[in-house]
Amino acid sequence: MKKSFLLYGIIVLIALIAAKFLFFSSTKENQKNASGKSLPNIKVYITKQFNLSDVLTIPATILAYDEVTIRPEISGKIIQLNIKEGALVNKGDIIVKIYDKDLQAQLLKLNAQLKLYKENEKRFKELLAIKGISQEQYDQAVSQVEQTEADIQLIQAQIEKTEIKSPINGIISLKNITEGNFVTSADIIANIQSTEMVKLDFDIPEKYADKVHNGDSIEFSVEYLDQHLKAVVFAINNKIDENTRTLKIRSAYQNKRHLVIPGSYANVHLKLTSSRSKMVPLTSILSDIRGSKVYLIKNGALAFAPVQVGIQNDSMIEIISGINIGDTVVFEGTMGVRPGDKYKITSIK
Repeated sequence: MKKSFLLYGIIVLIALIAAKFLFFSSTKENQKNASGKSLPNIKVYITKQFNLSDVLTIPATILAYDEVTIRPEISGKIIQLNIKEGALVNKGDIIVKIYDKDLQAQLLKLNAQLKLYKENEKRFKELLAIKGISQEQYDQAVSQVEQTEADIQLIQAQIEKTEIKSPINGIISLKNITEGNFVTSADIIANIQSTEMVKLDFDIPEKYADKVHNGDSIEFSVEYLDQHLKAVVFAINNKIDENTRTLKIRSAYQNKRHLVIPGSYANVHLKLTSSRSKMVPLTSILSDIRGSKVYLIKNGALAFAPVQVGIQNDSMIEIISGINIGDTVVFEGTMGVRPGDKYKITSIK
């Protein structure tokens, strides 16, 4: 009996201790939910108005204004090569001389024949006047003179081709041939590029076709220069490419200091419009299949605001409609929050 009473007492004591523990644990949890819940940290931005330029960035290619590939017109051995790689050459400078002594010898021979044929033609003309020969014989003598003169012109033209002259003012490229080589018309000796002015070719989407006109000044940049340069549009293609739906534009840049290298990749920065626009940080935009929205601070709580967005740059985006100047927009800390939630502001911009 005593043992049963003792066992009963122990069970009651354990039950009281367990009840006390559960009571205090529940009280502490309720207190934490009521007053100890941590508020989300957010950063906000006061919506402002900026001067906004709608700039379209388009890839472009820089080309030499004039470029000539130097090839021989006749085959032969190069006996003189006046090429200093990377140097400036003037129009008319002789840059290559091909062996021509065989052609010169043929020219001497033809000149001697022509002299003889002209003397014969003169005698035959006198004989024809006194009926000493027939008209046919005289005509043959005249034909010999004319044919020899034509052969001389042909040889002279071939001799001229043994001298390759620069057809433009420009800078000569790295040479592909050395003096003493035998060349044919298939060989490329070098290239000459006129680079005091360069061309800038780019394609714009057809919807912007009315935004560019001859004489317009455009800005462009290249990877190796830390500055924007200005070119002038001087040609616009007369049709839109039906495959790419783009319009080719050609502009010119005065490259007197030779800052820009032909063949370079460039970016054209085409300014389309300029206006006063509302801007917010790019990170404030939340997008889903229904569109774009932002979190606003309204009446001390978070609230969604659907927005229509416009153009953007690296960090800011234009808001066309949905919020007003001065509205407080959340741009950081929106993960896990819901409309109506309280918050803690850690930064205001």
